[in-house]
Amino acid sequence: MKVLVISVSILLVVTVTAITAFGQDDTKQPVLRSSSATEGESSSPAREIQKEPQISLPGVRVRSPRMSVKPPEPQRPVSRAEEIEQELAALQARIANLKAEHTRLVEELEVIHQLAVEEKAAQTAARLKDLMTERKREFDQRLQSLEQRHKRLQRIHGRTEIMARIKRPARKAPAFTLTSFNGKSVSLSDYKNKIVVLEWFNFGCPFSKYHYETKNTMIELANKYKDKNVVWLAINSTSNTTSEANKFFVRRYKLPYPILDDTSGNVGRAYGARTTPHMYIIDSNGMIVYQGAIDNAPSGKSQDGYINYVDKALAELIEGKEVSMTYVRPYGCSVKYGPEK
Repeated sequence: MKVLVISVSILLVVTVTAITAFGQDDTKQPVLRSSSATEGESSSPAREIQKEPQISLPGVRVRSPRMSVKPPEPQRPVSRAEEIEQELAALQARIANLKAEHTRLVEELEVIHQLAVEEKAAQTAARLKDLMTERKREFDQRLQSLEQRHKRLQRIHGRTEIMARIKRPARKAPAFTLTSFNGKSVSLSDYKNKIVVLEWFNFGCPFSKYHYETKNTMIELANKYKDKNVVWLAINSTSNTTSEANKFFVRRYKLPYPILDDTSGNVGRAYGARTTPHMYIIDSNGMIVYQGAIDNAPSGKSQDGYINYVDKALAELIEGKEVSMTYVRPYGCSVKYGPEK
């Protein structure tokens, strides 16, 4: 009998040790990338390299091997809405893991408790019963805390989505005259009675580059509507951009539209351009009928199905309909304006 009681006690100690470790990780907050208005950067810890001892031989020169380190690729910064979505997903995973781990531990404790009862180890059985009650209480507290945080984030996410889609009245598009990086003067008045799309652009921004390197969003849309009374213009308000760099981008990606030089930032400020990309659609009457994001996929994908807001608005305009969504909060890098003069 003593041997059996001892064996049950040993099992109890092992289980208590496992339970002590149970739930420690669920108190940690998920680590999220900070939303940034500049290009994302990534870094990786340096790895220590064990060097083999070199043998010196008379008259023989031993060269150390050269190691090339590939620089890390820049990560795309994420928007606040993406951060909330990532944290919601992380909390859902933690809640699921907590429930699964609790179920497993309870099953193990019940097996040991039943063994103690069968072997008439009353004191051990009583201790196990108390332990199961205590762990159940702690589990309920942790689960409640996680679920409450999950609900708060859902409410914040809902408000974020609502604020990101506000019906805004149309306003007169500010007139401008800019010069393309190829030297051609372009005025908004040149396109009277046409629909004009303005794309705030910066080839150094990963969000802008994504729509040219990974996807061909802008060029495809421009080509789709070029024969439907639509003109597409890209505007670069980056204060330190160069003419050669922009001309190279036009040649490399075969842009069917010009990039206009707004290094002074005057036109960007007049329109209120905040990010790259930041899209504006001007109807044939010279009114801004849409402004904001190009689509609903800042990270390249959307949980609710892909929507290209510019494509949607252009299709409605061409069909003679009122634009149903006039504003969606833009995402991307901040426009790199210079000092205002």
